[in-house]
Amino acid sequence: DFSINVLLLLLLTICSIRGEEISKFTGLKNLHKSIIQSLPFRNPLTHGASPTYFLLLVNKLLIVSGETTKTELWPKSGPQCALPDFPLQISSAVGIWTAQGPMVCGGSGGGIGNKCFLYKEHQWMPWNNMGTARRYASSLQIDQNRALIIGGYGNWNDMKSTEVISSSGSEEGKDFPVTISYHCSFTINSTHALVTGGNPDGLNSASTWFVDLTKTTFTPGPTMKSIRGFHGCAAFQLGSKSFGIVAGGGERDSTATEIIDLDKESPIWTEGTQDKSKIVYR
Repeated sequence: DFSINVLLLLLLTICSIRGEEISKFTGLKNLHKSIIQSLPFRNPLTHGASPTYFLLLVNKLLIVSGETTKTELWPKSGPQCALPDFPLQISSAVGIWTAQGPMVCGGSGGGIGNKCFLYKEHQWMPWNNMGTARRYASSLQIDQNRALIIGGYGNWNDMKSTEVISSSGSEEGKDFPVTISYHCSFTINSTHALVTGGNPDGLNSASTWFVDLTKTTFTPGPTMKSIRGFHGCAAFQLGSKSFGIVAGGGERDSTATEIIDLDKESPIWTEGTQDKSKIVYR
């Protein structure tokens, strides 16, 4: 059995950058122009694996914890410096970016945690905790220092609560319309985002919701063609146009991706290419 339970943070190479230099090097003033999202992804070779989450910033993956406490950069290119181990062995956490640097929060590892750890000065430091212990949540970057954490599983139940995490701590947010976990969220632009699938109110779903990041309000979005949970999602640019994509996590043996044209006034999901690797949610 092949199991990957990791948290990924997509950054520039941080081996050679320490402390506040990370913020300067990655150009946080233009962070809203980057694609930022939290993607749960299910490994097609596993049965029962927890999702992988990552925060997309630039062009490197910092792989943190999972079935181990080790961290590594991917793809590997040139000399590799030693990266510090993550303090805990966790899975199903969320990754966010703050003015102080990248942060990992929540997840499961000996229980469902609310702990947050900040990467700064070439080490993982305990930081302000989340207000609620949760796993299988999603995160959406609001600005260069704050991220919105949505739903997740905790206290033996799926949750509809949200909270805003920043370098200064956690703030309770507005409730999501339904309880939700195993969903996937991505930012569309600096003001709006999209939450897709999961198990709202305990039922596997093809529903989506638009998120106004300036007001933390949620409105129903276009329904996907397939039920999805533990899936991957992302926003991308093709020329001057903006698109969203979901992949995997569909009904048994579903291999279809779906794409949405985010520039349309009334966008709809259309089936994309067939993935022969059969990323399936079982």
